[in-house]
Amino acid sequence: MKTLSYLFLAAAIGAMYVIEQHRTSPLGMTLVEWQTLLGQPPSAILGLIGAGLLAFSRRGRKRTQRATRATPTQTERTSPSSSTANTSNETFDPNRDWLEQAREAAKTIRWPSGVRMSIDSSKPCPIELRIEQAPPERAKRAVSLLGNWLASIPLPPRARVVYQNCPKGGSPRHHQVAGALAESIHRGQFKTLSDLDAVDVMFHQPDPRWSARR
Repeated sequence: MKTLSYLFLAAAIGAMYVIEQHRTSPLGMTLVEWQTLLGQPPSAILGLIGAGLLAFSRRGRKRTQRATRATPTQTERTSPSSSTANTSNETFDPNRDWLEQAREAAKTIRWPSGVRMSIDSSKPCPIELRIEQAPPERAKRAVSLLGNWLASIPLPPRARVVYQNCPKGGSPRHHQVAGALAESIHRGQFKTLSDLDAVDVMFHQPDPRWSARR
């Protein structure tokens, strides 16, 4: 549309030039006839049309720019929120031992029946969640609670979920564990592996403080 507006403006200038300099030419006489018929110089009409089209195209471009600024980019849409993108959302007192504070936080968790968690920083897998005789929904709730707690502490290198006499759900257990943990921890931060009646969780960027406690 911008190009069309420039064409009308150029035509207006051309019409003005022909009427002023070549009024007796065939084109000039035609333009004079149109001027008499319309009551306005053709150059003025062509100029108004061109100016209107140019103004309209500029308004459309501004609306497009505003819409582009208001619409989130693909990266913004797919980027995780700050509450799940961070490796840890810990709010520990720096003047106290972080592991002791993590243990205290774990003690406040209201685990479902048949669920218990152990913490041993000396082991390669320092976190173990043991679920006994729990249906799939209860087991998922327990893993979700584990994810909430892990998201609030320095991430360990590994965690393990052990199922004892638990009925299997519809999907593989490592997928169930991954889905429950992803409610609190970004999915790209870890991977899950099946191991008989257990699921190992491997964190890609564990906090080095765990290695220092071994």
